[in-house]
Amino acid sequence: MVKTDDNNIRPNSFVVVLLEEVDYNSRVVSFLKSLTKEHKKICYVLFQATYDEISDAFRKNELALERFHFIDVLSLFMGHKKNTRNCSYIKGADIPSLLNQLRRIIEKERCTLILFDNIGSLLSFYHGFEIQKFTNILKTDRQYSTAKKMYLLQLPNEKINEKSIQEENNNLINDLRLFADNMLNLANL
Repeated sequence: MVKTDDNNIRPNSFVVVLLEEVDYNSRVVSFLKSLTKEHKKICYVLFQATYDEISDAFRKNELALERFHFIDVLSLFMGHKKNTRNCSYIKGADIPSLLNQLRRIIEKERCTLILFDNIGSLLSFYHGFEIQKFTNILKTDRQYSTAKKMYLLQLPNEKINEKSIQEENNNLINDLRLFADNMLNLANL
């Protein structure tokens, strides 16, 4: 199991977690299990998977869905979805809509952690500068200050992916270093 010493990370902190593409899902599940020991409610923003996919994985791995509130940015592209008790749907990675939804969820659900999986997927929608701007808002705006923020970033497999994808990912990592209070490299564990 991947362990985290989240007690040393202060409120309103920003952490980037680097994970390899190989065994990404199993490492995320292990990481989530450790986070649920430290947080009663986690807001989990899904950029890479749908709520249906994640909820199935949670059930298979005995992770308590009720400990999370999900924001699914993919499912509305595939058809109409209605918000549920623990999942909100927004169409695409629209940053203003996402920020509004995050603000509502933090207030309503009292989330102490916002987890973004996989932040690198935002590169499909935005340039690095827009992701920096989004990160700056999350880090400096009082409306988000009660929760810790964690970006999960899947590192591309060097043998498979194009060089341009690796460059974009490396640029994003360098950009996020400017904001991060801590970077956890779980890629080589």
